[in-house]
Amino acid sequence: VYVFCGAAGTLTAFGHDGSQKWQQQTEICRTNNGFGTGSSPALVDGRVIVQLYGEESAVVRCFDAASGRPLWAFERPDKGTSWSSPLIWRNSVRTEVVCSGGDRLDALDPATGGVLWTVRRVKAATACSPCCDSERLYFGGSDPFSKGPLFAVKAGASGDVSPEKSNQKFAQCDWLSERQGPGMASPVSSGKYVYTNDNNILKCFDAATGERLYQTRIPGLDMLAASPLLIGDRLLLLDENGKGCLVNAGSEFQVVGRGSLPDTFWATPAVKDGAMYFRGVEGIYCVRK
Repeated sequence: VYVFCGAAGTLTAFGHDGSQKWQQQTEICRTNNGFGTGSSPALVDGRVIVQLYGEESAVVRCFDAASGRPLWAFERPDKGTSWSSPLIWRNSVRTEVVCSGGDRLDALDPATGGVLWTVRRVKAATACSPCCDSERLYFGGSDPFSKGPLFAVKAGASGDVSPEKSNQKFAQCDWLSERQGPGMASPVSSGKYVYTNDNNILKCFDAATGERLYQTRIPGLDMLAASPLLIGDRLLLLDENGKGCLVNAGSEFQVVGRGSLPDTFWATPAVKDGAMYFRGVEGIYCVRK
């Protein structure tokens, strides 16, 4: 189990019995707005990767998952706070580590940290993370002051594919949907559809074309900070007050289940072996069939 505390600059590995295996010190990630850090570590092929995009530096570091030995580092020239987590994109061409922040997105080789491709002058995610399927990467960003596009990038991009003007279609960009960039919650892809949630408005897009298939306010739910979670052919949606619902992961909006938990929730749930795990402000909850 790997725990990254960006505000303290520590990455720690624990065994399943709770014993500490190793710890590495990183830069202290100083962010704006007083929100602290929110980026989670990512695991790929025996490596653990952390993204530290703050006001003083913007670095991605890779460590050996077994020993904690440093393997490589990538330093982005553009500083600025991002709470996005690195995404492991196992696509039809290769495996990439995708890191998003501000107006830039970089795809790195997980073995060496070398840059596979870069796109600048786009409104990339700073609060949420990109999502992917085997053929496309989906990303974008919005904030309280402006909404950027939702972009789809084809697998196999190479080099600097930045557009000439901000937030325009660029080389290897499969499609973009104007003013549809996600906000705090990360998008999710089923392979056929892409879903975004902005507060309590759920949107569904055709993954191949970017056509918006529906946009609806989620009945019975209030503000959502947690990202939609894909569970088979269902989407789990959870609001800050602990009210949740399951909807069909198709092209039409349909609620198929509801539930609630007595806590405040900002974190995205997790699923393992038929159980759902929820991290609230006051505790951790497990729900089984």
